[in-house]
Amino acid sequence: MIKQTTNHVYYDGSCPLCRLEINFYKKFSGSDKIFWEDISPTGKGKLHPDLNPKAAMKRFHICSGETGLLSGAAAFSALWTLLPAFRIYGIIAQKKPIIYLLEVFYVIFLFFRPLLQRLLKNTASSPQSKKKVDLLLKKTHKIVVKNINSERPYNKAQHLFFYL
Repeated sequence: MIKQTTNHVYYDGSCPLCRLEINFYKKFSGSDKIFWEDISPTGKGKLHPDLNPKAAMKRFHICSGETGLLSGAAAFSALWTLLPAFRIYGIIAQKKPIIYLLEVFYVIFLFFRPLLQRLLKNTASSPQSKKKVDLLLKKTHKIVVKNINSERPYNKAQHLFFYL
């Protein structure tokens, strides 16, 4: 049974996007106070009693001691409030019009998630495709830097006037 005073994040460890994101959050202070539960078939995480495995694999969930079991955008905002580096974003995200908008974006992301998972798996598994992606990124970087440098020169007076 899960204690009410602890925070548990439930994520799909078989999803390369989810693993990437969870590993990103684990780098920040405060993450050591969160139990990261990999609920994929190969994971060893324990599932919340009110959460069925099929629903847990489809959406991001968190069980917070303060708010209970949350999913989707509400779960992300709860996670952000637990991590000091993201606390202000979590507070802002919990406001009524913003949380609804974030949920809409999350549902749109879930629609494209299978495609993104396949792309990420293919990139990670094939060294040739990884080289192609790296080459494409380098070319894109060169084009962007070239366009920035070709713009009109920096004018300090205009910059100062803008901030007056």
